[in-house]
Amino acid sequence: KSKVQVRFHISLGTRKIKVYDIKFHGNRGIDEDELLERMTIHTRGFFLSSRPVFDITELEQDLKSVITHYQQSGYNDALITTRVDYKKDLVTLHFDIKEGPRYMVHSVKVAASDVFHETNLVNAFNYKTSSAYNEKEMRQGLQRLREFLGSLGYPLSEAMIDYDSESGRVSLFVREGKKQTIEEVEVIGNIKMKASTILLDVDLKPGEIVNTKMIDKTLKKLRGTGYY
Repeated sequence: KSKVQVRFHISLGTRKIKVYDIKFHGNRGIDEDELLERMTIHTRGFFLSSRPVFDITELEQDLKSVITHYQQSGYNDALITTRVDYKKDLVTLHFDIKEGPRYMVHSVKVAASDVFHETNLVNAFNYKTSSAYNEKEMRQGLQRLREFLGSLGYPLSEAMIDYDSESGRVSLFVREGKKQTIEEVEVIGNIKMKASTILLDVDLKPGEIVNTKMIDKTLKKLRGTGYY
């Protein structure tokens, strides 16, 4: 069988494609202005010269930004695609949106805990109820909860959440573990400065309950001296 080679010779022209318009289709829960604020591509001014040059990489990034905004607004199932209509040197960008249901958080409860009262844990988690479900804020809430437990002697604690989309209930599962105490404060890796000198700036003593906030504060204090 004979083989045929097909070659494409491409030369870049001098014309620049510019953005004529941006249109959203299917957005009911979030208005157009709010979505445009999350984008880097915009249509500016009446005159063609003031309109931005079309960049496909910016469109891809803007699509990610719009999807992220929808997810952070409770639309976890949102499906968003883009289309580009070309007309001579101008393009119209279309965002086709299927929002799906909006997930809300109506209550936060503690489903399991060995040590602390529910009120203490919910307050430390600090997630606003009657608001949209936001995965990023959930992770931040878990971090706040772990920091709270670590400051009270439970640095090895575990915390997880379960979200029921039908009821809007967030359940916290907390396993505090055993309360930890400081057995010894040891200096390792020091070459020029004596350990006893370094320990003068360490506000941690053997026998004390482990406090992760105090440990972080001590590390910042040591770095602030400029010697380490």
